Order: sequence, then structure tokens, then C-alpha cells
Amino acid sequence: MDFPTASLGMAPRRPVRFVVVFIALAFAAGCAGVHPGEVGEEDAGSPTGDVGAPEVLIQEVGPHPTFEAAPDRPPDPDACADPATCMVGCGNGKLDPGLDEACDDGNSVSMDGCSADCRTVEKDWACPMPGEACVYLVSCGDGRLGGKETCDDANKLANDGCSATCQLEAGWTCPQPGRPCQPRCGDAILTAGEQCDPPNAGKGCSAGCKVEPGYVCDPPPASPNASQPATCKKTVCGDGKKEGSEACDDGNIVDGDGCSARARSSRTARMGSAFPSAATA
Repeated sequence: MDFPTASLGMAPRRPVRFVVVFIALAFAAGCAGVHPGEVGEEDAGSPTGDVGAPEVLIQEVGPHPTFEAAPDRPPDPDACADPATCMVGCGNGKLDPGLDEACDDGNSVSMDGCSADCRTVEKDWACPMPGEACVYLVSCGDGRLGGKETCDDANKLANDGCSATCQLEAGWTCPQPGRPCQPRCGDAILTAGEQCDPPNAGKGCSAGCKVEPGYVCDPPPASPNASQPATCKKTVCGDGKKEGSEACDDGNIVDGDGCSARARSSRTARMGSAFPSAATA
């Protein structure tokens, strides 16, 4: 039996084309992770439980379907808007649990009260508030020794042994904070209260750096030498030079002219007979 060529050639082609298109769509959807009932659904609700897989939408159905990812999800409310504020560790201005931080002043620099690793509050500092500068506790003049102070005599005056910045001045000793400093007798530096230095006891300069009666002492040299005793000499009444403990010296040793034979003024001589005359001296 003869069959028409058109019926034998055209009838089988339609089912074949439909099958090919259907297989292509199914294959493409399978590669993109699209399963029945999942298109447009949230990943968290997918039957596969594949959390985090990108959603895919079919934009066009045809011989060549296209696919694109679904719009981004809403931002996580717990996420950091500014990454700098989410930094964990020393220098973030927060005391992070579990890091053994004793302070955090917002930096990782030492010598400002909080150590570079934020684990130590440095000596003479306090760091009460994280993220804020630490507070230096040392104050010159408070009578307490601290920080870089070498003395603190409870004031900010200079030339009294402890300077206005609480540094020990030459020729002084300040053994007890909050108390006045004392001249250091014997260091060959003449300071307040001293009359000579170093001592030369019995030869003009006492052990307490005072000029002995009847002597006059030269000031220490510009370059102090504690091993060289003070240079002193006896005073001579009547030589016309008022020196040492002399109250006067009129160039003679005659009494009754205002300056006694022992170089004392007439007013001093009238105070009593404690001072012998030149004849008995």
C-alpha cells in the first residue's frame, strides 16, 4: 500500500520536537538547582535543605531559556555597618571578654597608661573608661614620689632642693617626700644654709659646713671637688678687712673708737663683760 509522502514525513516530527524541547528545559533546570515546587521559594524552605544555595528564576520559556539569581536577601541586622567597629582585640576601645584585657584606650601604644597589648595598666596611671585616654596620677607638689619625679617636697618652688618640676637640685638631699630638702654637706657645692663646703673641722669649716669662729673660708671652686676640703684662714682684727665673724674692722686694735680690739662694735662691747679686753686676750 502506498502512503502519502507528506503524512509519512510530517506526522512523526512534531512529537520528536516537543520531546527534545522538554528534555532541554528539564536538563537546564536540573543543572541550575531548580526542582519542582522550588522556583521562587526561599532556600530555607526548600525540601533539600540546601541552605545558602542561590535562588534561580526562569525568565523566559522558549528554545533557549535564561536563568538569573534571585534578588539579594535583606541585610543581617547583626552585621557590622562599619567593619572598624567590629574589630576584636587590643585597640578597639572595648574590654573584650576572654582576652584578659586590663584596659583598652583605643590604641596599641605603650607609655600612655595602657600597655601595647592592653593587658597591663602602667605604673602611676589609671584607665577608668575603655575607649578613653588613661589618667596620669602623678602630680608634682603633692608630696608623693611617683613617675619620673626624683623628689617632691610638697611645693613647686625652685632653689630649695627640689625643683619646680620635682627634680633633685645639685647640692641637696630630699630623703623624705613631703618634707623640706636638706643641703648635702660635703659635696663641695655651696647651697642655702651652708657657709663652707667641704668640711675642714678645726681649720675653719665645721662638720656641719659652718664657718668656725675666728676663720674665714673661700667659696668652693666652680668645678666641685668633694675630696678637697674648704680653704679657710684665720681672721686678723685690725687689718681693715671685715671677715668671718668680725662685726667690724677699723684697721686698728684700739678700744673706745667704735670697734673694739677684738673687732667687735662698741654696741656689742657694752652688752657685758663676756668679751675680754685686748690686754687680756
